[in-house]
Amino acid sequence: MAKSKYVEFDYVGDTDTGKTEIWNVLSIKHGHILGQIKWYGGWRQYCFHSAPHCIFNNECLSFISRKITDLMILRSNSK
Repeated sequence: MAKSKYVEFDYVGDTDTGKTEIWNVLSIKHGHILGQIKWYGGWRQYCFHSAPHCIFNNECLSFISRKITDLMILRSNSK
């Protein structure tokens, strides 16, 4: 994945079931956690869970979306 000038991803670990991963989305400039990418069982897919009061531009959202797509591909390939 290409490098963003705004956000980066930090692997937190697996969920309690060990079937899915959790990733923090961090601000490169400040190091703050902007949210997490984790499994949402109701939709049976990875989703971005934003921290309160965060604002994202198109590039940030695009990188987050690509990360979710990559996680979904890895999950489908592991079955």
